[in-house]
Amino acid sequence: MPNKYANIQKLIALWEDYEKQGNAQNFRDFGQWLIHHDTPAKTTKNSVEHHQKANRDFLSNPEIKQDALIQISRLARFVEFYTKKFFEGLTLNNLTEFNFLNSLNKNNSLNKTDIISMHFVEYTTGIDILKRLTQLELIEVTEDTRDRRSKKLKITPAGKRALLETKIRLNKIYDLIFHQTNPAQWNSFITVLNQTNNAQQNIYKKFSDQSYLDLMEFQEFDPGIQE
Repeated sequence: MPNKYANIQKLIALWEDYEKQGNAQNFRDFGQWLIHHDTPAKTTKNSVEHHQKANRDFLSNPEIKQDALIQISRLARFVEFYTKKFFEGLTLNNLTEFNFLNSLNKNNSLNKTDIISMHFVEYTTGIDILKRLTQLELIEVTEDTRDRRSKKLKITPAGKRALLETKIRLNKIYDLIFHQTNPAQWNSFITVLNQTNNAQQNIYKKFSDQSYLDLMEFQEFDPGIQE
């Protein structure tokens, strides 16, 4: 005899998964979480055609693209506002300095060019940042054991302490920015942000030394996504 409560039991199990992920415990958010949970990964001809049409509609609508860019720019402004507040009194002045130091904390085999290129800042700006971090004794320059002509950057104990005190403040910024964001929606959004960021890195590397006229001619869209 079939268990008429099977679906209810499955729902209870899903609620348990929902709780374990630290989500807000209310039915409205749970319903949103269910929508994005365990979505079948089957790709059919109809789903591909629907996806392609949605992309064409998006690309052909300048108002949607403009609104998306405005919202991203506004969010960046909010981040800038919070960082100015929370970096007050810290050894590090801004997120770029934090990102430089954090990268060196994860990888002590980077040289000056590596880290400047990694964070997409002007070379002279990057050099100024590295000079300041060196003067504050947050990083130091060491010889590459494999190539003594090459110099590597290394974070110091003082740099690790500065990084830790900054991370404590940044955690509060994260809370302020994302406290009203539905976790399931954000997980979907971060995927889009990663895809966009990766694509932009390639464009930036290719056109960083060229004029806007060269960028105007850029048409290298991924056919699997755009068409």
